[in-house]
Amino acid sequence: MPTRREFLLTSSLAALAARAQTDAASRVDIWGPGSLRSHAEAHGLLVGCAVVPERLQSDTQYAATVAAQANLLVAENAMKWGALRPAPDKFDFTGADRVLAFAQAHNQ
Repeated sequence: MPTRREFLLTSSLAALAARAQTDAASRVDIWGPGSLRSHAEAHGLLVGCAVVPERLQSDTQYAATVAAQANLLVAENAMKWGALRPAPDKFDFTGADRVLAFAQAHNQ
């Protein structure tokens, strides 16, 4: 069974290939008005993905793709109990704060 990421990637590639076959001369633009986010918002829908807070800061392509394609973010593990409370006397909201700050900065 494929993961969510594999499914989305395969689906996106299949859609692009099908569209390219119908009009070989046309170029499919998946950014800006052609983005998944734009299509979803035009229909009043939310489209999102699970994110890794560290990658939002360290991987510019990852961050740009998440910002352009999603209008809803979910923290992969940053908001699970083990990450939020690594020890009985310690709380760590660093990852959760990163996801929230990114979402606010990109109107997600």
